[in-house]
Amino acid sequence: MPSAAGGIPAGTNIEFKNDLMKRRFKFVRVFEVEVERSGMTQMEKRWEIEDLKPNKAGTKYLFDRRGAMIGFPNRKSAIMDSSIELTLEALGQTGSPFKLEENNRFSLPFDPKATEKPYLLKKVDLANKTVDVEYTDKDGKVQIHTMKFK
Repeated sequence: MPSAAGGIPAGTNIEFKNDLMKRRFKFVRVFEVEVERSGMTQMEKRWEIEDLKPNKAGTKYLFDRRGAMIGFPNRKSAIMDSSIELTLEALGQTGSPFKLEENNRFSLPFDPKATEKPYLLKKVDLANKTVDVEYTDKDGKVQIHTMKFK
């Protein structure tokens, strides 16, 4: 069974001392890919870990030999849990903010105990200051509504 430096076997949960990170990630695998640098092709290792947090379960992150995260250009080399505070200016909720974390479903008007939560806070993009909310329209088509924030 392949392992990462330090001997973590593939498929094993990564144990951190900090309670916030305990059992948060699983080491999936280490593998090699061909990369081109300065006109030359060479083999380079990649490390893949999987997020186990319920709202991000199954999300996989790739890191290169320098520890930089691959595929998340707005996040440099950090895995972030982004949340945002929204205020609905309709449906009798004017001035009542509510906080949501990425990849969580919600209802409008906002009710954390709602059984039906048709909206998904898909992404909080801190670099571009936008929020993507996913929903299904009346024709059954998945839509993304992007909102700017300050």
